[in-house]
Amino acid sequence: MLSRRLAVAAGCWRLKLAGVGARLVVAVGLFFSTQWAMAGNTIFIHASADGAIEISDAQETVDFRVLLSAADLQTVPVDVLVPRSGRVKGSGQLFLAQGVERFRAEVAEASRQARVDARLVHAVMAVESGFNPNAVSRAGAIGLMQLMPGTARRFGVRDSRDPAQNIIGGARYLSYLLDFFKNDMTLALAAYNAGEGAVLGAGRKIPAFRETIAYVPKVLEIYRRLESVRI
Repeated sequence: MLSRRLAVAAGCWRLKLAGVGARLVVAVGLFFSTQWAMAGNTIFIHASADGAIEISDAQETVDFRVLLSAADLQTVPVDVLVPRSGRVKGSGQLFLAQGVERFRAEVAEASRQARVDARLVHAVMAVESGFNPNAVSRAGAIGLMQLMPGTARRFGVRDSRDPAQNIIGGARYLSYLLDFFKNDMTLALAAYNAGEGAVLGAGRKIPAFRETIAYVPKVLEIYRRLESVRI
């Protein structure tokens, strides 16, 4: 049974859901919140002890946490990168093909050095930065593979803004994670996004972070679609 309350007035809205499955909550909530985030609003979410979920464009109490902001939509969404609809498949595949072609040599070398599938490196790069070597996240992750400063140092990257160094550092990290999680690509990708500690803390499962839950299937979908792109 879906209980929903939606009020729109003076540019403010609130959505309350209860007694529904998590996937439906996320789907409905993100539908509304994405529209408002695109308009420049920050969207907040609160889950109460009784399982009710409230989504609002105002932080009504300190218990409301950020769900989505306009900044979250600055990267290219996976549905644009890899469209599922045949009507726009060409443009999505073209975007991927152009990104792959631009950094083909660097990824091939990184793949050889780190012994990791080049398609996986390209897929992570597509989701992390949209093939933008100048991308910098709000958390301070830099470049094509969005390396945090500590991760860059850990894997021998001196200049994260250099595409070749950035790609090799990201490939080395992916290779390490695949070894650490015994070639479980799902867990390796979750750790790439949230850190090894978060995955271990979740009992070797994808941690319950909104970003990570969305991130892993995006990368895996692009990885699958890259089977049709010459690497």
